[in-house]
Amino acid sequence: MPPKTTAVRNSTAVEDYLERILELINAKGYARVVDIASS
Repeated sequence: MPPKTTAVRNSTAVEDYLERILELINAKGYARVVDIASS
């Protein structure tokens, strides 16, 4: 089982990823993989 710090770090990364997708959707109406990757 991985240490809790790894789980927290992964949760933070996933949250940041989802927030960026939401920002793109709010700004453009959609979020392309290319746009997410370049963020």
